[in-house]
Amino acid sequence: MVIREENGGITGNLDTRAPNVSETAAKPDLASGAAVFEPAIIPEPPGKEAVNKKFDEKQQKFVLGKKSTRRIEAVNGELVVDKGEEITSLVIQKAKQNGKFIELTMSIAP
Repeated sequence: MVIREENGGITGNLDTRAPNVSETAAKPDLASGAAVFEPAIIPEPPGKEAVNKKFDEKQQKFVLGKKSTRRIEAVNGELVVDKGEEITSLVIQKAKQNGKFIELTMSIAP
């Protein structure tokens, strides 16, 4: 094969055939004492639902027993919690049922 570089570029015959390559992998020689590693089994991370449930439980424990800094009502006018009232599990349940749980968590005394 002869290739020459000239002012206008490279000229000549170029062999574009792929070289002969074997596509079979060599088997490891276990007798040589070489270490063979197996892939590690990685446990699945907890599902989104499990994480959300755990976070929700921690939030509930955090607000339980605290005092509300304001009156919170449901959209139908039903009282969820009054200002200064202690937050109980019943108050938390009412807040969740009426879509006011986040508002409740933002309205607690330190």
